[in-house]
Amino acid sequence: MPGLTGGDVQRLLMLAEIHLPIVIMTAYDHPGIREECLGNGAVACLVKCDLQDHLIPAIEAATASRISVVG
Repeated sequence: MPGLTGGDVQRLLMLAEIHLPIVIMTAYDHPGIREECLGNGAVACLVKCDLQDHLIPAIEAATASRISVVG
């Protein structure tokens, strides 16, 4: 996403009142990124090097939250 971060896209979706379960994946584990994304409603914020252990549970959590929103 040239010029945008995942957090930028998340904020744009919030401003447009589009509510989707979001799993942020980042290559950078900078202080505050995880807290900001989770605070803005992301289901999970994962560092790419940790994906093997955490991606499937994050997708399952996002899917469960989407089902509860729709159903």
